[in-house]
Amino acid sequence: MANDSSVLFQPIRIGNMEIKNRLAVPPMGNGFVPSAGGGVSRRHLKYYETRARGGFGLIISEMVTVDREMGLRAPTLLCLHDDSLIPGFKELASTVHQYGAKLAIQIVESRAAISKVRFCILVVVGLYSVSSRLSTGCGT
Repeated sequence: MANDSSVLFQPIRIGNMEIKNRLAVPPMGNGFVPSAGGGVSRRHLKYYETRARGGFGLIISEMVTVDREMGLRAPTLLCLHDDSLIPGFKELASTVHQYGAKLAIQIVESRAAISKVRFCILVVVGLYSVSSRLSTGCGT
């Protein structure tokens, strides 16, 4: 079989979403301190913008908690437990979208203990009210 990497640069569909190529940034922590309340900081915006500008088709964020208490215990964890945090994530989505990249958010939630963490990936097409949309989508 020939070593043909051109398939990496072809579009791919995930559900009804088309991604411009098959290059993805996996979810990984960067250790940046969020803005007040756990929101997206300027440093986060630049970090993800650099990857989108570099040509990645899909960018999956670091862990983002929807659990306020967990966010308080982890100073470098982005939070999305309150509607007041949505504007920062909207700006993040707009920033990566301007380069044709798609954004997914790795959501982490823990009710009882950090050892019983549940994960899910939320592809950001649009952000809605946190209380009405995010509380039901992750499963167990």
